[in-house]
Amino acid sequence: MFKFGIMGAGTIASRFCKAIKNTDCAEVCAVSSKSEKRAEKFAAENGVQKYYGSYEKMLEDAGADAVYIATTNNFHYENILLC
Repeated sequence: MFKFGIMGAGTIASRFCKAIKNTDCAEVCAVSSKSEKRAEKFAAENGVQKYYGSYEKMLEDAGADAVYIATTNNFHYENILLC
């Protein structure tokens, strides 16, 4: 099973989760946000097991094979560098 982590916990991230649920070869294993409460709420609403209030913590711990960056465009470069 291919595992995705998600940076960002907004509408686009939610759509990504729904799309992944339609596959049988991938799953979202974690979500991260600058707000742990937002990540926790997102995880509960989208059936994601792990959530983090820090992008760095997710990258260190989640065991994702790839990261879907769902932050606003102005943060993409910064997020890619973290990955």
